[in-house]
Amino acid sequence: MNNTHRTLRLMLVVLTVCLPVSGTSAQKSFALEQTELRAQITSAHHATISAEMTGRIDVLKIREGLRVKKNDVLVRFNCVLLEVKKKKAKIQLSVARNMLKGNKRMAELDAIGSVDLENSRLEVDLAKMDMTYLSAILDQCVIKAPYSGTISEQFVYENEFIQTGTPLFEIQDDKEPRLEFIIPSNWLTWLETGYEFKVRIDDTEKTYPVKLLYTGTKIDALSNSAKAVGLITGEYNELLPGMSGNIKITHPSVNPTR
Repeated sequence: MNNTHRTLRLMLVVLTVCLPVSGTSAQKSFALEQTELRAQITSAHHATISAEMTGRIDVLKIREGLRVKKNDVLVRFNCVLLEVKKKKAKIQLSVARNMLKGNKRMAELDAIGSVDLENSRLEVDLAKMDMTYLSAILDQCVIKAPYSGTISEQFVYENEFIQTGTPLFEIQDDKEPRLEFIIPSNWLTWLETGYEFKVRIDDTEKTYPVKLLYTGTKIDALSNSAKAVGLITGEYNELLPGMSGNIKITHPSVNPTR
């Protein structure tokens, strides 16, 4: 359970404890009347990007809070030696192809045997494999944004020498902000996907429309609660993951018009 879920569940437990307990009637009253809950904004996509190679960082185009677009070059390693090796491999491939061309001509004249001709073909294949291998490694020298979003955390700086697997930065998609909150488990009998409600975010002091995406199927035994996730509909550049606020959900029996 991450910090967001733990915090929201704790709030729900506190609210439950504060209510007068009288068996089933108290639980029903809670289900119908306790409609205002805390919620927190999360991102639809979130990833920690790590280095795929060992080397020194030449270019670092990131900072915390920076908005980036998909495929923007964010990190570039010093790969001069690899580039030289690829140029060498390219020359070796050209030499192998020339040798094969010459050996084919000699084979037509019965000047060499079939084994020598086949070895020439294999030399070309090996040179191609070297080119493919070096190209794959050179691709790791450049780190691009996997999707459009915001840099939420930076772990490295220019000119640092790092090892493979070192975390470089965190990126999160802020275009379709999700809203996570905890609901009483008995709400699962009527709270359905597509349910529309509103959230008032403390940080912006504004209210936003939300549509329920799904509810969790795992029930927390301690608080008799479950997770729910909604989508904040519309585009709001001021909203960022981590912001929180209050939501108010009304039971259909309280508001028959829904």
